[in-house]
Amino acid sequence: KSGTRKTGFSRHARGFSPRTETLEYHSRVVHFCCYDGNTSAIGSSTMTGDITFVSDKIRLDNTGLNVETLGDIILKPYSADASIGVSGGSGTLDLSDTHLGYFSPGTKLVIGDAAAGTGAVDIDGWDLSGAGYDVEIYGGYIGLDGTLTGGGGTLALITGGTFTNNAGASAINAGTGRYLIYADHPDDVARGGLEATSLYNRTYTDDPLESIDGTGDHFVYSYQPTLTLTADDRVWIAGEALSALTYAVSGVRAEDADSWALSTAPRVWRGSQRGKLLYDILISGAASDAGYAIEYVTGTLEKFFPESSGIVKYNGVHSSVAPSSRSAERTEQGFKTRSGSGREDGNEEDIRSAYESGSAQDADAPLSGEGCMIFLGNGHCLVF
Repeated sequence: KSGTRKTGFSRHARGFSPRTETLEYHSRVVHFCCYDGNTSAIGSSTMTGDITFVSDKIRLDNTGLNVETLGDIILKPYSADASIGVSGGSGTLDLSDTHLGYFSPGTKLVIGDAAAGTGAVDIDGWDLSGAGYDVEIYGGYIGLDGTLTGGGGTLALITGGTFTNNAGASAINAGTGRYLIYADHPDDVARGGLEATSLYNRTYTDDPLESIDGTGDHFVYSYQPTLTLTADDRVWIAGEALSALTYAVSGVRAEDADSWALSTAPRVWRGSQRGKLLYDILISGAASDAGYAIEYVTGTLEKFFPESSGIVKYNGVHSSVAPSSRSAERTEQGFKTRSGSGREDGNEEDIRSAYESGSAQDADAPLSGEGCMIFLGNGHCLVF
């Protein structure tokens, strides 16, 4: 029995000649054999629609049989979660090298059911070096036990469960094409030595193989890791130019290169002042072509006046107290100068008390100088 024929196809001595856009066969067993001693053809070299087989057993007995279309050829199990054996692998639906050789899609050969799901798929090697079309294989589990050799198209293995490579680092040779392996999470993939870059935050439903740019091989995951970019804290010496601000990156997965995870470096710049002599160091604008999420952490920039400037620091408060020639006078007013050892004496309460009592001000104090909040006269100021 040839299986179910859709209305709009007529049966001829050499098979089925389509008069509509698609051809589908639905039966637990689909069997094509000789017809009046002639070879059989399903579809044609001018057919533009897809040809679909939904069956647990496809028997194609003619050595001259050809299943051909300019569209896709789709092979699905009839029973839910039925297993598939590809090119010598074991499964309910057994697709031998001989049978696979009968199929000539113009665009894509699809094995498995993307919508309803497929059981385990066992691939025991498969040579597609002469094929120029894409291949998609769906399985709840996909095991690769031999070398899968591609032609000029994309080899896509899509699993809703796990993928295991049992054939080593050379298990997939995509030829002039490429391979894509879709899974939910990197932990669902046993690479077995396969080397390919990772893409994240992508699913086959939203990001089919046609949407994946480039020619490289990729593992494609729905999982999305996160990069954290943290602006480095800095001290800015007064009177010196502010050198380039830097940042640190964390969260790159071990199998990914830093340059792959972070394809566009962020912008890092000095933000607004936020009390005393502190500024935010802002960071944003990074990008990850690999699909990482990106989080930003603001840094802190502190402006520091060295002792040689006459501005010294008391427990977080800056004061432009003059050098030691006036240290005795300032001590009497409640101020203490920094010692040569760099130890900070005095405290903020002493300084504020001196100011509030009026003893720390001069009548003609200049109203200039970066960061001056309280002017003490003679070119000196306090910065809170």
